[in-house]
Amino acid sequence: ARCSFLPEFRHLSNIIRLRKSLISTPDHKEVPGITVRPFAGPSDVEAWLDLRTAAFANFVAAGRPWTAEDFRREFLDKPWWSSDAMLLATQTASRERQRPEYKSSVIGAITLGRTGRPPKETAAVQWL
Repeated sequence: ARCSFLPEFRHLSNIIRLRKSLISTPDHKEVPGITVRPFAGPSDVEAWLDLRTAAFANFVAAGRPWTAEDFRREFLDKPWWSSDAMLLATQTASRERQRPEYKSSVIGAITLGRTGRPPKETAAVQWL
């Protein structure tokens, strides 16, 4: 895809890194049929992996699909990890109405974590 305001670039990545400082808690609205809950442990790993695979299905630079070992290394083994820091959005509507590329009722995820190494470590929000 061409970008008119950046003509020297012929292709822009589908992965975007945004930065924002929050000074207050944002408002949120409930969405009928969607529940947001914390990561519940090992039973959620496979659902998260399925979601990641579906999210990156058409993104060539994503590499190979992640495994449970990748999840453990990138989340569970990190010193900042807390199950309360990963929120999963689940669809509570009937299975017939779910998007077919998702194998489970988990349709989104957001993780509050850290990136980089001290002393340049910063807070990070990752979402699928």
